[in-house]
Amino acid sequence: MGTLVTKGSGSLAVTAIGAHPAGEIQRLVAAELEPTPLTRKLARFARLLTVAIRRPPC
Repeated sequence: MGTLVTKGSGSLAVTAIGAHPAGEIQRLVAAELEPTPLTRKLARFARLLTVAIRRPPC
């Protein structure tokens, strides 16, 4: 069982995360995925909507 620390200070330096499940999650999140057709359509719609909102009223 670990030791309980009640006072003091310390520091920690993370040097690697690859061997831990968190490293696998980070690798998966960082991977660039090919956008799906729906994702591309939504991105296009968002750009059009942004342009429409930014235009001054006539």
